[in-house]
Parts: sequence; structure tokens; C-alpha cells
Amino acid sequence: MVQRLGFSVVLVDLAPPGDGHALIRKLHHGNPELLIIAIKGAMNISVQRATDGLGIVEYLEKPITPAWKPVVERIRAQRAG
Repeated sequence: MVQRLGFSVVLVDLAPPGDGHALIRKLHHGNPELLIIAIKGAMNISVQRATDGLGIVEYLEKPITPAWKPVVERIRAQRAG
């Protein structure tokens, strides 16, 4: 569906443990150019280690506010430039 609808960026919640990680693995495997932003309640080094190599370009902490929108635009601009 990601390819069919032409998504370039996806936001994936890592909670509950395991579900978000599995989705990110599938997304990255099928769409290596896809920009993935991971959402997590509390950021720590173990979260980043567990998701290394999965194509995550940014991590956002909960609660998510409209401030995430400039993050997506910055990432798109970096990728385009």
C-alpha cells in the first residue's frame, strides 16, 4: 500500500514493544528509500540500538504535537537536496 499510494514519509509508533519494530522492518525491507520517523514514549539508547539499520531518519517523543510537521519538511528537503 505504501508504494501504491506513493508515500515518501511514514510515522510509526514503536509501542507496544515489538509491533512497531516489526512494521518498520517490513516497511524498510520493501521500500528502502522510504523515510521512517519513529515515535516513542521515552527515548533512550536501547531504543535506538534496537532500531539501528531500519531506515529510521528521526525519532519523536510522545506526546506528539503539530511540531512534527516541520520535522517532516526538513527531512524531505534534506533528501531532495
